[in-house]
Amino acid sequence: MTFWLGFVLGAGVASTIWLLVGWGVGMTAGTWMAAANTFRPIYPLAIFGTTLPGYIAIYSVLLNFGIAIVLTLLFNITASKRTDETAPGDFVFETGPAMGGH
Repeated sequence: MTFWLGFVLGAGVASTIWLLVGWGVGMTAGTWMAAANTFRPIYPLAIFGTTLPGYIAIYSVLLNFGIAIVLTLLFNITASKRTDETAPGDFVFETGPAMGGH
């Protein structure tokens, strides 16, 4: 689902890979939190000396989005300059019996 969502949003293949990485990290973290909490849905997250009880799925989705956004931005910034390799001939649409046309 995350892979197709990336294409729908126009993220491209490279950004979609980072969406999948974020998904994997979120799933792994969510499973770990659930197992560490004897599979109860509320996990007490300790941040800076404060304990925040919250729904594990929310923590996982936030982690998923955070990882995907940070990695996408990081690799887009560090990527070499990309050029468009699309040629005008790539946009030609042929019709005919073989292509389902009339």
